[in-house]
Amino acid sequence: MNKVKARPEYIAVLSSGMVDGILCIAVSCANIDEYKSLPGVVSDDGTLCGKTGWNSDRGIAYYQSNTHIVKIEST
Repeated sequence: MNKVKARPEYIAVLSSGMVDGILCIAVSCANIDEYKSLPGVVSDDGTLCGKTGWNSDRGIAYYQSNTHIVKIEST
């Protein structure tokens, strides 16, 4: 029997694609607490996408590559 291992560094994507040159990613998100716990930035093949919103009626959170993302430097 194979052992199942959690992979918290990954996120399940419902859909992703390019719209007018912008990478758009949709992920499942059932409620506001889940939305708050999602990472602020995800990467798809090296393209950084920032969390841009949540549709509570559809239960989907969105990421887009056209957001302004900055790296936090430690002091």
